Formats: sequence, structure tokens, C-alpha cells
Amino acid sequence: MFASIPSFWDFYSESSINDDGKECLRLLNEIISDFDEVLNKPKFSSVEKIKTIGSTYMAATGLNQRKVDTNNKTSKNHPVVHLCLFAVELIKKLDLINKHSFNDFQLRI
Repeated sequence: MFASIPSFWDFYSESSINDDGKECLRLLNEIISDFDEVLNKPKFSSVEKIKTIGSTYMAATGLNQRKVDTNNKTSKNHPVVHLCLFAVELIKKLDLINKHSFNDFQLRI
């Protein structure tokens, strides 16, 4: 899964008002840290962060078969479902960040 904030680089600027862009990068760091907190929830133990590049967060499921419940083969336990639920949580988290930072970032999944 690739979760990107395409408008972040339109938001980013290097000016004296935001300490030459440091405040913009601080906000991006806060967003990524909050996404990592979502990932650390037990219900997302099968989701693995691959890496972040700029404002893009990469994650995957099904990479580690030990984390996948092979005994319970219902569709709600499928790794892709876990990844979709994780994506929904990221959207909710970004909405909350937007509310507190007075921004309007959208997440492209």
C-alpha cells in the first residue's frame, strides 16, 4: 500500500515565517509518527511498514506468514482486509491532524 499526501509539497515552503521549512517538516514528521502509532495497534500486527519517502508511507501485509492467522480463513481475517482497515485508520488520523493544524491534507491510497 502506498499512502501519499500529494498536496504536502504545495504546502511546503522555505521562508522565515516557518524557519526555512523546518516547521513544515516538523508537521510531516508528526503525521508519519502518528501513522506509526496506528501501525503499532495490536489489530494491525500483520501490517508491516516498508518505509517512507517524502510524504509517502509504504506498508504491506502477508510478508510474514507467522503473523497471518492461517487457522481462521474467513474473509475478515484476510491480510488485504487488514491493510484496508489500516488505510481507513490512516485517513481518520490525518483528518484529526487536519482539524488540529488547520490544514486540508488528503490521503491518496
